Amino acid sequence: MLSWFSASRPDNYREIGRFGGSPERIRDQLPHQASEKSGAYLFLLLSCYFHILFSRSKDRFYIGHTCEGLTERLRKHNSNHKGFTGGLADWEVVYYEEHINKTSAYQRERVVKSWESRKKIEELISN
Repeated sequence: MLSWFSASRPDNYREIGRFGGSPERIRDQLPHQASEKSGAYLFLLLSCYFHILFSRSKDRFYIGHTCEGLTERLRKHNSNHKGFTGGLADWEVVYYEEHINKTSAYQRERVVKSWESRKKIEELISN
């Protein structure tokens, strides 16, 4: 994900556009006025996610994180593979949070897993 920010001063950034896709597509989407002279700056932001999946057939939650797109990660979970989510194709994303990096997403995963409480997880999802 590439975000275009306008900055009146270095500590006061304001997002004014988001662009996605291949590097060529992103380049084509950029406003022409984005330059050093105009005070606009470009940042490449890696979106990572903390996510909770649910399987109706297992009646279980899966808690994880990824820096892939959620759609691609869900596709992998629903594919035929070994592991906790393998063998079933009914996993669905019931909750997610976007994080600025993998470390932050992983830390959130560890916090939620430490709850060891279905009730707390269901409260998080419902809020």
